[in-house]
Amino acid sequence: MKTKIEKVLTKLKEDAELDMKDSLESGCGEGDGLEDVYPYLQSIVKIANLTDNKKSDRTYKVLKGFNDEAFFHLYECMWDQFDDTFIEKAANKIEKILVD
Repeated sequence: MKTKIEKVLTKLKEDAELDMKDSLESGCGEGDGLEDVYPYLQSIVKIANLTDNKKSDRTYKVLKGFNDEAFFHLYECMWDQFDDTFIEKAANKIEKILVD
């Protein structure tokens, strides 16, 4: 399950990067911040067959935090520092929520 969660987080990271790139190319200067990470939550809910709303809410908070961290690194031009360790840490947090 952790590998599947990591794939969702990798996709979220890639989409954040694309969102930022698109906004810079359009001249806006700032992206939307992928405000809604709900589709990524839905993916994890499906993977885990999750029916517990409390776990779902906690997972959403981890995804939102991961997304906010990604955008912080993008805005500060430190994307190279936002490496796979961030994905692994977030996946571990989510897996712990799902297993508890």
